[in-house]
Order: sequence, then C-alpha cells, then structure tokens
Amino acid sequence: MRADQPHAISPCFADNEYAWKPVRVIGYDEPSHKFRVEVCATRQVKLVTRLSLLFYAEDPGSFRTRVNLCKTRLKNCMAELAFTKEVDKVKHEAVSTLSKERRESFMRKCIQESDRFEQNAIYRTFSDLMRVVQEEYIRQMKKCIVLTDMQDPANF
Repeated sequence: MRADQPHAISPCFADNEYAWKPVRVIGYDEPSHKFRVEVCATRQVKLVTRLSLLFYAEDPGSFRTRVNLCKTRLKNCMAELAFTKEVDKVKHEAVSTLSKERRESFMRKCIQESDRFEQNAIYRTFSDLMRVVQEEYIRQMKKCIVLTDMQDPANF
C-alpha cells in the first residue's frame, strides 16, 4: 500500500455527527498510546485510540466484536464503581464488627501454631492482619446492606 493512500477509517466529527472517514496512519504517540492519523479529506492530524481505527486489512466482524467487548467491560467497570461508591456511603455504625471472642480465637490459633517464634513479633503481625480482616469484614457487611437495598424495586 502506498504511503499517500488511506490505511484505515476512523470516526470523525462533522456536521454535528460522527462518521467513519478514510485516514492515513502517520505514526504512533508513545506517551498517549494513540495512533497519529491524518484525515484524508481535511488533512487534519489527530490522535486516536486503537478502538477508533479500523484498518482496511482488518476483519470488520472481529473489530466489532473487540469494540463491543471493550464497551461491555467498560459498562461492567462503571457498574462496579457505582456499587463500590454506594457501599462506601454506608456508615460504619450501620454494620457489626468482628466480635472480641472471634478476634481472641484467631489470636489463640495464631499463637498455638507459631509458639516457636518471638511472641511480640507474632502479636504485631497478628494485629496488622486483624486490622485488615476487620476492614474487609466491615466492607462485606456494607455490601450486604447495599445488596439488600438493591432488591427493593423502589431503589432501582
């Protein structure tokens, strides 16, 4: 293929709408991870992502599948972020914490299985781990509250 011929098509905004237009790939911008293309009709140079570039030698069905997969993954990520945001809104006071008995039970098991190690080091490690376990437990309890609320059609 000659350098002056179009290599691909890419969406371009004109007359208040997007339309796929022939472009020439003139380079790759490493910092932005985008292709530098020149729109054949206008000679405008712009940076586009790989998902905005359909090469003529590429199978359009595979391209469409890849774009749809990307859109689905983006939708899932946005839904997960929205869910996490709702979970984070739940006040700590609304959920239970691990009971003192449960934490002590963990400590006894930790010491029994590790009695040949230095006790202070075990206790510090255990305390750090228990903090993480407690945070995760609270987060899971908050998720339960949000999931329960989500089952009510009034909250859709």
